[in-house]
Amino acid sequence: MKYWLLASIADAIALGFLGVAAKLSLRHVTWPVLILSSTLAYIVLLTALGVSGKLKLPNDPSGSWFIPVVVTGGLTGGTFALLASALEQGPASQVVPITAGYPVVTALLSVAVLSEGLTFPRIFGIILVVIGVILVAR
Repeated sequence: MKYWLLASIADAIALGFLGVAAKLSLRHVTWPVLILSSTLAYIVLLTALGVSGKLKLPNDPSGSWFIPVVVTGGLTGGTFALLASALEQGPASQVVPITAGYPVVTALLSVAVLSEGLTFPRIFGIILVVIGVILVAR
């Protein structure tokens, strides 16, 4: 099995656990506390990557990497804050599946920004995701 596929499956499983763990945590703390715990987890991860020598900044003097990296970091923190805030108010069994509609946005942006193609199976998959989100949101 290809590494990217295995990592994608592991990520989907971890995200499934994340929704439940966050909802359980929110019974005791507010969502900003979850942001703090995530920040601490990132610090531990960055420390481990730094010690292992795997944390390397690009050697590109043009700095063309900087803006996309900063935007990605902001989106990472922002999306988790939105998820935690939604979980604080709504049921995990609805909140998490609705947020799982993000592949639709990714597919459309990939066509527009990355010039990736949209095949019939992908379009069909997008339609299924939209139908699933609508069904779960009810």
